[in-house]
Amino acid sequence: MLWILVILGFVSGTLSSKILLMPVNQGSTTRFFSVIGESLRQEGHTVHILLDECMHKHAEERGLQIVSMGKGLGSKMEALYNAVQDQTFWGRLHTFKNVVDEYCDYALGIGVPYKILEEEKYDLVLIDNFDPFRCMYVVPYRLGVPYISVG
Repeated sequence: MLWILVILGFVSGTLSSKILLMPVNQGSTTRFFSVIGESLRQEGHTVHILLDECMHKHAEERGLQIVSMGKGLGSKMEALYNAVQDQTFWGRLHTFKNVVDEYCDYALGIGVPYKILEEEKYDLVLIDNFDPFRCMYVVPYRLGVPYISVG
């Protein structure tokens, strides 16, 4: 919780920042990032969140502006949860790797609307630091925007 206060202190020192949130498209992570986004929005910042359509509910409840990644990632995450049931450890690991690869291929290939993100001119990106999905660090790099890893 202390690091959230540090982040808020960092961005509250400016008049107003445009911030992009990038959680992994999964329920608890999306809810967590939505709470952070709500706090930042209440401090006067413009906050957008990059999400698959199946995860919009949490962000909408917090009044965040959503940048949609389409509908493909929800099925990838659901496939991960279903595939790891009743498998050996090595089978789960192999399945996890395949689903993460598919997630990254989809997200970076079709899911990320780079043109929209480039037009927004973000000041900062808060990105989920869940290690298997590090492929998403390509987004702030491509946008030329500083980022903070959260996780």
